[in-house]
Amino acid sequence: MSASELGLSPADFLEMTPLELAAYSDGYQRRTNREAWLHGIYTMYAVMSIVSPILSKPGQRAFQYPDKPDRELAPRLPAEVEADIKRQRQQMRDYLDGVVRSYKERGRPETEAEKTAREDKEVLMARAYMQQISIVGKNRGKN
Repeated sequence: MSASELGLSPADFLEMTPLELAAYSDGYQRRTNREAWLHGIYTMYAVMSIVSPILSKPGQRAFQYPDKPDRELAPRLPAEVEADIKRQRQQMRDYLDGVVRSYKERGRPETEAEKTAREDKEVLMARAYMQQISIVGKNRGKN
């Protein structure tokens, strides 16, 4: 890796200690890894938006590629991550409660509003699952 790849001028490079240079190099590597990870996520979104309509049942809403960048993919503070995990756990409980309720009410057909709400929850749960995978992946790299 060269000084120019790290965004350093030759003068800055020559004045740096090995420890400072290692810090710049580490930051560069982290940025590169994060960009690669984001490219992978958005590639997955693109593939899902193409494959989802093909594999969806008739009348089922297919995955839509996001219109704007996903706020959930931005770097966050540990407290924000914990709050999101608690929120996602509650969403999962609510979703599973709904599943149990639907099994108890199987005798009646699902209304259009219920179907839309269920599909919206499924999309949210899929995003929450992908987010959990990314958190676990990040935590594995720290050990």
